[in-house]
Amino acid sequence: MSIQNYVYGVQGAFLIRIIAWFYKNLSKEGRILRSPTWGRLSLDESIAKIMKFVSADNHSQYRFIIGTDSQVYKKQRVVFVSTIIVHRIGFGAICFYEKKVKIKKYSLRERMFTEVFLSLDLATRFLNAIKEHHCALYKAMDDLEIHVDVGEHGATRDLINAVTGMVKGCGFLCCTKPDACGASSVADRFAKISGPLTA
Repeated sequence: MSIQNYVYGVQGAFLIRIIAWFYKNLSKEGRILRSPTWGRLSLDESIAKIMKFVSADNHSQYRFIIGTDSQVYKKQRVVFVSTIIVHRIGFGAICFYEKKVKIKKYSLRERMFTEVFLSLDLATRFLNAIKEHHCALYKAMDDLEIHVDVGEHGATRDLINAVTGMVKGCGFLCCTKPDACGASSVADRFAKISGPLTA
């Protein structure tokens, strides 16, 4: 089921307009990933690092996580950061992130849905690249987690059903706060560190 068809059933024309705006303004940006360890990388270079990390310990269990968070600054400047996290359970993790800076006044609702769209976009590109070049790693992607920065408490509680339904409808596992560390902790950290001035 496509994102557009699923969202139409859940939220109607309002979200269709957001999706159209998303594909027009966001989907072609942020192709360069950044790593705290290796610096600026392409998606293929990031996947090569992931392959090396996973193959170094074939006996461990891994979690593959994608999440997005955003930070609002003055003059309607919003920083969106999407992360790819590979967690070797009990033995650390590596992560990569891409950043987008937008000058636009967002409602909370629009910003939360934009975060989800960015995570789904990154997840789709990530899986397509792995499927094309790294079949062994692709088999481990059945449990790819999308972490969303919404929870049962606070201003985002009314968005949980729509957001989780979108993610699950696209075939991914969905984690919300307090279990959404990929968004609410890792992506949040890089959004704040990155600052508002550069993309």
